[in-house]
Amino acid sequence: MDESKGIKLLRSCFGMRRQMRKVLSQGRLKPGEYLVLRRLYAARQGGALPPHMGRAARISEFLDVPPPIITRILNSLEDRGFIERKIDKTNRRSPMIEPTETGAEVLAESEKILARISDALAEELQGEDLDGLTKLIDKIADFFDRLPDENAE
Repeated sequence: MDESKGIKLLRSCFGMRRQMRKVLSQGRLKPGEYLVLRRLYAARQGGALPPHMGRAARISEFLDVPPPIITRILNSLEDRGFIERKIDKTNRRSPMIEPTETGAEVLAESEKILARISDALAEELQGEDLDGLTKLIDKIADFFDRLPDENAE
């Protein structure tokens, strides 16, 4: 049975996603955990973590991930000592989420793995291939970003 070009493209995208999962699993973080920790540390750069970014609901909104999944990720990160939840006296129902030093070490470990693999990939592709692929991936991401708006009614 012949597959459409669109199905072949999606299979390739899913294949890339599986490979990224493998790359990240070389460290101690799953992809979702990596994204949450990365977001917390990015928000924290230059000083204290902005209060609105250290809450599960804000992380959920920013990453566009449903709250129950974010809660599961945060529970896993907390169980392993990568984040701490601190009660906010002004809003007890929504604790502040703070990254720990151990979390920083694990994130740095994952970043090194990603840098090593992505640099090797860039070296493999080089020049026009790399530029063209980057533009195509950006175009695919833009398409999916627009998709919900086109179907909403």
